[in-house]
Amino acid sequence: KIEELVLGENEYILRKNEKITINGKDIVLEQSRTNGYIQVSVYNKGTVIGDTEDISRGETVEINGITITNLKNYYKVEQYAWLTMK
Repeated sequence: KIEELVLGENEYILRKNEKITINGKDIVLEQSRTNGYIQVSVYNKGTVIGDTEDISRGETVEINGITITNLKNYYKVEQYAWLTMK
């Protein structure tokens, strides 16, 4: 069964190695793991200057000025994560 994803305010689906830009920062999902952890990098837009953090499911962290919550992650066929970011 395919889960229907209904995104709320400030919620995003981010696929592995995909880059999205929020508030002048480039955000990249580096890994989505079976243990519920994801690894996310946040760079200053257009640069490689930034930070990378591991985030467990349900955890909220601030990375390089962006607050990220790992709502749910997926890792079987494709790696992606359902996140809130602001």
